[in-house]
Amino acid sequence: MKIKRLNKVLLFGLVATMLFAVVGLSGCSPRRHPYSDPAISTELEIQIRQDYVANGFAGSVDDIRIWRYYGTFNNASVIIMSTVAIHGLIWAEEVAGVIFFTLCRVIPIRVWRERVFYTLTEAYDYGWLTVNYLKIIADKNNDFWYSYGFDFR
Repeated sequence: MKIKRLNKVLLFGLVATMLFAVVGLSGCSPRRHPYSDPAISTELEIQIRQDYVANGFAGSVDDIRIWRYYGTFNNASVIIMSTVAIHGLIWAEEVAGVIFFTLCRVIPIRVWRERVFYTLTEAYDYGWLTVNYLKIIADKNNDFWYSYGFDFR
C-alpha cells in the first residue's frame, strides 16, 4: 500500500516537474515563497543560513535563502533551503507513514537543530517531531504545492 502511494507521488512529481519547466515556474526558486508560514525571525534565519554554509551545503551565505519555513517544533526548525539547482525528479521521504515531497530532488525538507541539519526521519527518530507534527508539516507542504495547482493528497 505504501509503495503504491509513493509510486503515485513519484509519477505525479515527474509530471509536475515537467510542467514547471514548460511554463517557466520554478520548484527550485531562490526567493522565499511569500506565503511561508509562520514568519521566521531574522535572527533565526541568519543563524540557519550561516550554519548551512558552515556545514558545507553552500559556498556563501549570500548564495542561499530559506525558501520555506514550516515552523519550529521542540527546538527543531523545519525548512527548505534554496540553492541554484537544475530541475529534476522530485525529492520524497516517508516518515511514520507520512509522505513528504518537493518538486526538485536537490532541495529536500530539512530539520535544523542546535546548528546541525537533519532529515525528517532523523528528527522523528530523535523524538523532536511527533506524528502529529509530521502531519502538520505535510499539510503545510501539500497546501503550498496545491497553490501552484498540484494536488497529491
